[in-house]
Amino acid sequence: MSPVNLGNRQDAQNWVDLAAAIEGRIDVLYNNAAAMRVGAIDVVSYEDWDFTMRNEIDLVFTVIKRAWRHLQRKGGVIINIASIAATHSPKAVSATAHNTAKGAIVSLSRALAVEGGPHNIRVVCISPGIIETPVTAPALTKEGIREMWLSRNLLQRIGEPKDVAAAALFLASDYASFITGINLVVDGGFTAS
Repeated sequence: MSPVNLGNRQDAQNWVDLAAAIEGRIDVLYNNAAAMRVGAIDVVSYEDWDFTMRNEIDLVFTVIKRAWRHLQRKGGVIINIASIAATHSPKAVSATAHNTAKGAIVSLSRALAVEGGPHNIRVVCISPGIIETPVTAPALTKEGIREMWLSRNLLQRIGEPKDVAAAALFLASDYASFITGINLVVDGGFTAS
C-alpha cells in the first residue's frame, strides 16, 4: 500500500476499505498515527488546536468508524495509542492540545470497549511514556530534558519502540482475549514516581 494522509477523512476511509478488500477482513486495527503542535494555552493558536485534534483524535475516530463494520463480522481488536500526557503533564513540555487529544483517545477507547463487547470487539489503549523515536530524539538532546525523564523513570532508561510494540503484540494476541477497556501504561515507571 502507498502512503496515505490519515488526517484527510476520505483518504483514511479509502485506506481502511482497501485493507479490508486486500485481506478479506480486519482482525487488528492499530491506531498509532499522530501529528501535533505544542504550546501552552496562551500561545497555542486555533489553527494549531484544530491541526492537533484532526491529526490525533479525529483520524482515530474516522479509521475506527470505517473499520467497525468489518470488525463486527467476526470480532477483533482495536489498539489505540494514547500517551501518559492523557493523565500527566510534564512541566518540560507545554502541550495543551496534545494532552487533551490523548485524554480523548483513552476515553474513546473505554466507550468503544462497551459498544464492542457484544460484537466480540476488544478495544484497548496503550499510553507510552517517553519513547525515543525520530520525532522525540531532537527534544531529548535539549539541555536537561533527557535527565528530567531519566530522573523520574523508575527503570532508568528511555523507552524504545520495541517496548510499545511488545505490549501491542500481547494485547492483539489470544493471550489477551479477556482484556478490553483498559489503558496499559508503558512508561518505565514515570507515572508511578
